[in-house]
Amino acid sequence: MAKEHAASLQTKIVEIANLQTSSIADLASLDKKHEPLIEVAVQILGRKKELSKPGNLRNSPLIEEGNSAAHGRRCLADLQRMEIKPMDGDSDWFEKGYSVTDKGARRFKGSSAFRKLINMRSDLQNLEYIDQQIISEFETTFQKIKTQINESLPAEGETDEDGAYIMEALLLKDPVVKELFQDVCSKWVAAVDKDQTTRRDIRKDPHKNSEAMSFGRRSHLSAKTNRSRWNKGSSIMGTISEGVKSAIEKTL
Repeated sequence: MAKEHAASLQTKIVEIANLQTSSIADLASLDKKHEPLIEVAVQILGRKKELSKPGNLRNSPLIEEGNSAAHGRRCLADLQRMEIKPMDGDSDWFEKGYSVTDKGARRFKGSSAFRKLINMRSDLQNLEYIDQQIISEFETTFQKIKTQINESLPAEGETDEDGAYIMEALLLKDPVVKELFQDVCSKWVAAVDKDQTTRRDIRKDPHKNSEAMSFGRRSHLSAKTNRSRWNKGSSIMGTISEGVKSAIEKTL
């Protein structure tokens, strides 16, 4: 009797240990799945904490990070939000912001280079102090990358290879696409640096605001006009031939 009880107890201990291991794995998987949303929430809450401090004690980079999380775009977080709580017009909203369809973004979301590409494109729309020439140059190169992607990548279902892996290799290893990708990265870094430097200068000397706006897009363009210019760039595929448009739509 005692042996049977001991054996039963040992079985229960093993079952509990297995259940614990399984639960830990499930929680880790859940954390990984919702990591993009968690990251956005943490950055926004970090900004909230910094803003509660006296001005001279605030951590400006953390505040900027929180501002970017709150007002910028995060493609993975947006895709998850659309999945968890879909809203009317989500697909159009996503495509206007990222210049790719949500279907294409889901297919290639495993590629860090692809995520960076479309996040950069979207983030530029939120910069206040930026030359229209920079926007135009970035958008032109971005569209060239899209054309190269659609000419190089097979349509979904045409290959057994992982789409994200193919995309990553294309953006980081293909000589032509890699050069274009590095070009937009450089333009994005320069634009963000210019915007942040101007913001810091204005905080130190508010009188510099009018000078900064003399070259920035806010100087002569309303927010509505800016959006219309970006939307024109986003819909550039609508002006090309139907054959090329069909090829583009099959991938992105």
